[in-house]
Amino acid sequence: METVNIKEEARRLIDSLPENSTWDDLMYAIYVRQTVEAGLTHSRDGKIIPVEEVVVSAKASFWERLEEFRQENNVEELGIDDDFFEGLRDKSPSREVIL
Repeated sequence: METVNIKEEARRLIDSLPENSTWDDLMYAIYVRQTVEAGLTHSRDGKIIPVEEVVVSAKASFWERLEEFRQENNVEELGIDDDFFEGLRDKSPSREVIL
């Protein structure tokens, strides 16, 4: 694994920004860089989820996900009782939108 000189990489990142950049721009660029690097590391280490699994997972309803959570985790052992989940979901139909 290659050693990265953080100072050099930070200078390159700063130099790549436009002259009128703000502190927020710099912080965002650092955040994006860290996120991409973490993703690449996870990919190399095999810590990824296939797209098909994510799509199927995204289609699961709230209640299915809650049931999966309860099956995968011993909620009693975690100190979570059924009252914790009471009223968790907002059952109102929607927000009122005034145009």
